[in-house]
Amino acid sequence: MSVLSDKEIKKLSERSHTDRPLIHPFVPETIREEGGSAILSYGLGPEGYDVRAKTHGKLANKNFTGVLSVADTTEDAFVEVVADEEGWMIIPAGSLLLVHTKEYFILPPDVMMVVFTKSKFARCGLSLNTTKAVPGWQGHLLVEIQNNMPFPVKFNVHHGVATMVFLQLTGDSRPYEGQFQGDNNHAVSAVR
Repeated sequence: MSVLSDKEIKKLSERSHTDRPLIHPFVPETIREEGGSAILSYGLGPEGYDVRAKTHGKLANKNFTGVLSVADTTEDAFVEVVADEEGWMIIPAGSLLLVHTKEYFILPPDVMMVVFTKSKFARCGLSLNTTKAVPGWQGHLLVEIQNNMPFPVKFNVHHGVATMVFLQLTGDSRPYEGQFQGDNNHAVSAVR
C-alpha cells in the first residue's frame, strides 16, 4: 500500500465525467487566500486533498435526554444547523457536528481514503474522528467534528475543514456495497 501523490490525485480527478473522477468539484492547487485574506487552505496538496464542508449539518442536541445507541438511529439526538451567510458554523463547547464534504468522491477499486484533522483545527480544540472510505465507495463523505474546548469554536465551511489522504492498495478490492453508498444523509449510526 502506498500514499497517492498530488500528481496521481490530479490525474484521477481530472478524468472526464464519464470516466468517474476521484474528486468533484476538484481544485488543482492549494488555495490559501481569498479576497486578500488568509484562510484555512483547501484543494490539492502534496500528499492529499483538503476538503470543504456543505452549509447544512447536524449538531448534537443539548436537550436530548435519551441514550444514543450505535445500533439504532435516534434522530432526536441531533438538530439541523445551517452556516450563516458568510459560511460560519459554531460548535458549542463539548459538542459534536456531523457535516458532509462539499466534494463528491468516487473511489476506484484499488484506492481507499482516510480522513485527518487539519492542524489549525487541532490547535483550536477541534478534532475529526479518523474514519476511512473503502475502495468502490462514492458520495459526499460525512465528517464528525468534535469541539473539545470548554467554550464555542467557529469555522468556515468555505475553507478547508479536513485532509483526505488516498492509499493505493496492491490490487483491486471487492467494491463497497454497503448502506452508505452515495450517502448524502446525515446518518447517525452505522446500523439502519
